[in-house]
Amino acid sequence: NKVRGQVKWLMIIDIDEFLFPVQCDNLHEFLRDYEEFGAVCANWVMFGTSHVNRIPKNKLMIETLILSHAKVYDAVKSIIQPEKVKSFIIHHAAEFYPPHFQVTADKIQFTRPGMPLGNIDKLRINHYWTGDNAFLHEIKIARRIKQLKHNTNVTLSEKEILQWILDEAATMNQQEDLTIQRYTNRLRN
Repeated sequence: NKVRGQVKWLMIIDIDEFLFPVQCDNLHEFLRDYEEFGAVCANWVMFGTSHVNRIPKNKLMIETLILSHAKVYDAVKSIIQPEKVKSFIIHHAAEFYPPHFQVTADKIQFTRPGMPLGNIDKLRINHYWTGDNAFLHEIKIARRIKQLKHNTNVTLSEKEILQWILDEAATMNQQEDLTIQRYTNRLRN
């Protein structure tokens, strides 16, 4: 509601997530083809530590952490047009003003929070959830344990939560993924 009438497109994204079009060079250019819709959604590709202890000061995260999970997550984030969206929840548009709706990058309409197609060939989010090994062990694990311990639905012990986080992080180092590398020079500049 705060940005309605002030911006054409809006996306709420975390600092460890990088949204980018895969086949064209510019997100504005990509979005021109979706103006009739209320939202276009992008799936996450989860990146691991790539067995890197610390990202060197002279390197970008995207050029250092290059190992990802082999699967595409069905979790999505929406790029919305605020004029066409009634309500928005943590990652995606929840309700639209008729006749608008959300679509995948292939312009397929869907209604559930997760996008069933796992399409990352046109639009995607690289999610660097673990960061490097130092970030994972010094910050991320403690933060995640604290979050999960305060969640009344979680019945795991702290040791079980730690093992779950380490197991999950390990799955994010399965395959090399250099798709975002073409943006390295522009980000560096």
